Amino acid sequence: MASYEFPALIITGLGLSASILYYSFTIQSQNKTRRLQIVKDIWDWISDEEGYQKFIQLMTMTWSNYEDFNEKYGSITNADNYATRFSVWNKINGLGYMVKEGVIDVETVYDHSAGRVLWMWLKYEPIIVEARKEYSIGYLFKWWEYLVGELMKEAEKRGEHITLPPIFSSTPRT
Repeated sequence: MASYEFPALIITGLGLSASILYYSFTIQSQNKTRRLQIVKDIWDWISDEEGYQKFIQLMTMTWSNYEDFNEKYGSITNADNYATRFSVWNKINGLGYMVKEGVIDVETVYDHSAGRVLWMWLKYEPIIVEARKEYSIGYLFKWWEYLVGELMKEAEKRGEHITLPPIFSSTPRT
């Protein structure tokens, strides 16, 4: 009787091992599919006509200081610009959170949208820093700032140097 139990245990163990491997591969495949869907959604948002229009609109705005910025583009004086700005900034902030949580890797973000994310941060960092102070919101867009740090590390790793092109300067051209 004992001779039949041992092969049954071996077969059960092999079946259990195969099930675990299958489950593991399925989860890995689902995670990859989920990450690719996130990348596609981000890429679609960034590269559609509306995304380009918002990017150019935000990157060509000019101001001389924080007060001038608020007079021209503040939430009370220019609600449409505020809505555009915060819709874009919140998406980038969410992307930073996804990188922090490991949902998407920084290399993928770098390959698909590093320029826009970094350029926009370089342009608006002084405004965001002042807004954090004025409204006592120290965490305002902290995941975007985190993402910028990670993207800069990636740029350094790749031997690339990213700066804000002069055409996107905040200072009005005369």
